[in-house]
Amino acid sequence: MSDLQPQEYAEQLDIPRYAYISYAAVTTRLMQVYHEFEDDLKQIPDGPGWQRGWYEIFHGKPGLEFLSSASDLPGVSRSSGWFDFVIEVGRTICTADGVVMNSFSELESKAVEAIRNGSSGSRRQKATRVFPIGPISDLRSFRNESYVSNTDDSHAECMEWLEKQPTKSVLYVCLGSQVVLEKEQIGHFARALDASQQTFLWVLSKRRGNFSILDDVLPEGFLTRTCGRGLVVTGWVGQLQVLAHPSVVGFVSHCGWQSVLESMTFGVPIIGWPHGAEQHFNCRYVQQVLKAGIGIRDVDNRALIVDQLEFENAFKLFSREKLGKALAFNAASFARKAAAAVSRGGSSNEAIDELIESIKQPREIHEN
Repeated sequence: MSDLQPQEYAEQLDIPRYAYISYAAVTTRLMQVYHEFEDDLKQIPDGPGWQRGWYEIFHGKPGLEFLSSASDLPGVSRSSGWFDFVIEVGRTICTADGVVMNSFSELESKAVEAIRNGSSGSRRQKATRVFPIGPISDLRSFRNESYVSNTDDSHAECMEWLEKQPTKSVLYVCLGSQVVLEKEQIGHFARALDASQQTFLWVLSKRRGNFSILDDVLPEGFLTRTCGRGLVVTGWVGQLQVLAHPSVVGFVSHCGWQSVLESMTFGVPIIGWPHGAEQHFNCRYVQQVLKAGIGIRDVDNRALIVDQLEFENAFKLFSREKLGKALAFNAASFARKAAAAVSRGGSSNEAIDELIESIKQPREIHEN
């Protein structure tokens, strides 16, 4: 994301420039801190201890208080190639006339306030106007438009199957469009589902060429043994409608921000299975701050393969009566807050009004 051209155009046309950030507010805040303390970060050499050194800089900053270990941070060392990207996003946040985010204040109040104020002790600290206008997607605007061929559209099949399931019984499994699971990993997860006796809907995408048919990667006899209590599909599914369905009790998610936001919008607690980017960071936030989910494993464990027993333990933990009720209660509370936020007089509704008024004002010149 390079904001250099829009910045130049805005200056030439003398119009305000707003940055739309698709990440969580907490991730946006993290990138803001990257920019604010860029010089300090560059003083820490790449090598085995770089992440710990960076953690000492981020830990305790307003909006990031929930960080509890170096492993919570995305793997954005200077040698990874992502450092310049993150710094550029942070610079965009600090120099834009405003930042628009697909979130709502009640979900990320501390991060939103921290972005507005910036970090004391940084020479790049600057007050920033923030407009959390989410959740943007809702069922009223949902359309079954998969943008794939009809043969790759599994939505109708899933909805028909969900209609036959009891209330709060189905574990929905979807890891987004970018995660590619190898056969060994698919086998571990499938055997855990088989052993758990959990009812499930598993969206196992094959769009990235990791397999041709399900029998290529699933354990022998899995589909037969789980027939009736489980459904595995490989095509596109409308996630909003799935999460809104009363039969869904939980969501095994990679913790990409859009999935987290949609899950909280519909009050569905999360079993986090992050894979990369800022997903571990989001997973930690869901666990520690929202208290609306658990992780498949401890965030410090980055072994490539999650084994069957780890999944089974997570399923058992999620289904414990006391914890399960607490997670469901907290997720449901965010669903109510999301609905209120986009209603007349709600925080996101007012943020849109404030954004419109801000656009009408003469633009300011920001140098940072």
